[in-house]
Amino acid sequence: MTFVSPGFASQMNNTGSLLVILPLILLYLVCQKYFVEGIERSGIVG
Repeated sequence: MTFVSPGFASQMNNTGSLLVILPLILLYLVCQKYFVEGIERSGIVG
């Protein structure tokens, strides 16, 4: 059984979290214009 230092384990945990969150943030930034246009078009007209 190999010993992993706590610093390395924390670094790997942070890297994994970043790799999960980053694509979602990039997708939001790219598609934000289309989200806003869809909300404007489907707004209630009074």
